[in-house]
Amino acid sequence: TITAHTLEMPRLFGIFFNEQKSPLLSEKPIKEAIRYAIDRNEIAQNVRSGGAVPFAYPLPSFLKLHEQNVLEGAHDIEKAKRLLLEAGWHDSNDDGILDKTSQRTKTKPRERTDLIFTITTSDWPDLVRSAQTLKEELQKAGIGITIETLPFTELETKVIRPRNFQILLFGQVYGYEPDPFPFWHSSQIKDPGLNIALYINKKTDRILESARQINDALVRQNKYKEFEDEILDDIPANFLYSQTFLYLQPRDLKGAHLKKISLPADRFNEINLWHRETKRVFR
Repeated sequence: TITAHTLEMPRLFGIFFNEQKSPLLSEKPIKEAIRYAIDRNEIAQNVRSGGAVPFAYPLPSFLKLHEQNVLEGAHDIEKAKRLLLEAGWHDSNDDGILDKTSQRTKTKPRERTDLIFTITTSDWPDLVRSAQTLKEELQKAGIGITIETLPFTELETKVIRPRNFQILLFGQVYGYEPDPFPFWHSSQIKDPGLNIALYINKKTDRILESARQINDALVRQNKYKEFEDEILDDIPANFLYSQTFLYLQPRDLKGAHLKKISLPADRFNEINLWHRETKRVFR
């Protein structure tokens, strides 16, 4: 018989918005509508490489910056539709995709814009399934989605490094002491920086710079809470799930107490504590 251990990993997956490639993604009602249209539980259930926990924040859950019920009300397809309707998006030709027609001017005729985006991701099966689920859910809100999948090497060289995407479905990997600076500071928007959402916010820059100078873990955690609040308000990305790692041990093996790891090999960090039998020793 065996015991299954599910370990939390600081690996967060989400969709990152590139406003430079699709100016529509600079419109907050659209990004909010995408947030509410997504069913994170459904996406997490389809992750088969170890597993996943629905998660909507940009920093690992073990920091405990928010309450455990953070996902309550996060999936609301009717609210997504309402946000888009209030922003002037309608399905004028009944094709299931919302659109908006611009006003005629002296120099420009009326033009219709369809609410359609391309999600680019790796050909890793879990991400392909996640992209397909996202497509199905966003289409319920009237947002059209096309999916582009590439092998990881091509994704890195042709998409991530040149920031050549509209919406990127990808992950961020943190260590035991998470530092969001490489992923979110404005100095990191160009390759080899990891700010793939091209996010620029002077306030978060100051927060991240300050956090790096703080030794007190509690004070630094409060800084990260400020940072997350800014990200959630600006919506440069929508996070979907946190990856978990599943491994099996014989049921009679004792001493495995790890709750989280950063890398798969870290599951052996306390191997010196593993044992099968104990014996009382008298001095």
